[in-house]
Amino acid sequence: MKKLIVVISVVMVGCATQPPPKTEPMVSSTPNCVTARTQIPYLEQQIAVYQTSRQGLKPTDEDRKYIGRIKNIIWSLRSTCPAGYL
Repeated sequence: MKKLIVVISVVMVGCATQPPPKTEPMVSSTPNCVTARTQIPYLEQQIAVYQTSRQGLKPTDEDRKYIGRIKNIIWSLRSTCPAGYL
């Protein structure tokens, strides 16, 4: 019985300490001007959600890379797509 309690407590502690999974921006590597009108607001929302979820924590290198990757995608969409698509 004592062993069962120890095993259950170890499993509960192990499950409770795992970080939430990282989400990657759902965009292809090349800019898609046809969907740019919806991609840009979605990506801006992803940045806001990510920053809200990490509020109060010191930014890590992974945080900077993730935000930088999204900003680069937004920049590439805005700089390569004609104004009619935006």
